[in-house]
Amino acid sequence: MHIILRAGMRPALLAAAALFLAGPASATSLESEINGLLDSHPLIQAAKHGVQSAEQGVGAARSGYLPVVRAQSDVGPNFTSSTMREGMYGKSFMRNGEYGAMTVTQHLYDGNATNASVDTALSAKESSEASLRMTRQNTILEGVRAYLDISRQLTLVRLARENEHRLQTQLHLENERVQRGSGMAVDVLSAKQRLQVAMERRIAFEGALQQALARYQQVFGHPPEVSQAARPPLPPVDLIPATLDDAITAAQSDNPALQVAQKNVEVSQHHIETARSGYMPTLDLVGRSDYGSYANGVAGMQRDWAVLLELNWELFSGFKTEAQVAEASYDYGASKDNANETGRKVSEAVRMAWSQLATARERLGLLENAVNLAHEVFDARKKMHEAGKETMINVLDAESNITNADITYANADFDLRMAAYQLVHDMGRLEVANLDRRPPLNSPAPLAR
Repeated sequence: MHIILRAGMRPALLAAAALFLAGPASATSLESEINGLLDSHPLIQAAKHGVQSAEQGVGAARSGYLPVVRAQSDVGPNFTSSTMREGMYGKSFMRNGEYGAMTVTQHLYDGNATNASVDTALSAKESSEASLRMTRQNTILEGVRAYLDISRQLTLVRLARENEHRLQTQLHLENERVQRGSGMAVDVLSAKQRLQVAMERRIAFEGALQQALARYQQVFGHPPEVSQAARPPLPPVDLIPATLDDAITAAQSDNPALQVAQKNVEVSQHHIETARSGYMPTLDLVGRSDYGSYANGVAGMQRDWAVLLELNWELFSGFKTEAQVAEASYDYGASKDNANETGRKVSEAVRMAWSQLATARERLGLLENAVNLAHEVFDARKKMHEAGKETMINVLDAESNITNADITYANADFDLRMAAYQLVHDMGRLEVANLDRRPPLNSPAPLAR
């Protein structure tokens, strides 16, 4: 295939186009491209760090179940002056003192605050994991779209070039007929006019290819290295349910955006439990051990230890606890509303993708017949023209109809592929592992017609 790219195209994109046209030896599969994209995409790396951060948050929350050990020590001059000492010894004293203490505190009851904090951290971790899946699937879809767009534009450029070549050949034949005196000048003009239109279409497709190449390089970080025939097939048919209701049910269960919203509801609910713990007392088991030498105004050495049950209860906080509970309750209501809206959006997206896929399937079947009919009409008109029973204008129109039908069919074919990927994405099942199981395009998929 020979494609003329405009001089304004960047050298990197020209090189990418050359690789595309090199043939199957340079083919790079969709799976390998997506794997490379997932390994390096900054949004995915950020989402992974978010998961790691949430995991540490779980560890921090669970620390509330463990005892807290504190050590304290000080050393320095101590000055003591009191009426009791002066009465007994007749003077005050000053000397270096030392003090050390260790306290071990084990929470026995904190109004369920620690449990609520752990539950909050676990829900936040699950939310971050769902967010990672959402980012990964969005990135895969973006990569698939860029990959498909390259294949689409290459196909359209090829069809436009073939049409242009046919018209150039026909123009040459008409010129020869005119020179022999058996043709008409108006047929030559008609051929020239249609050739100009074909050239304009080819230039437009080349411009779209240039944009697709730029988009591909932006998404994957390098020029494409796939052959012109490397068109990714439809996703596995077993991932596409037999009915729309099944697709919506799958999306309500697997769509990561909805999972993020649902986990945010859980986080908000646990925040209410955390706020309500402020109404309750705290009970701690406390062990203390102190050692002092001329410390804290006491002459000589002293050693103390104690094991205590310590109860603390904030009886009035200036209505802070009530406000915190109300705030958390409103946040919970808002998160539920957001989850409901997300669920509606997910269902809408599945319905739209399902409709697009069903429409594309029907169009593709009709357009395949249209392509065959266009070829039959052209062959018939060409024979009639050779027999002197048809005008050249009608023959050229019939030939242009072939190209129009081919281009429309190619667009519908890529629309079908993209609609299938979009549906699998909206159901929350667009993962790299699923891209590896690729049946042929003509496999009987259980899709609505």
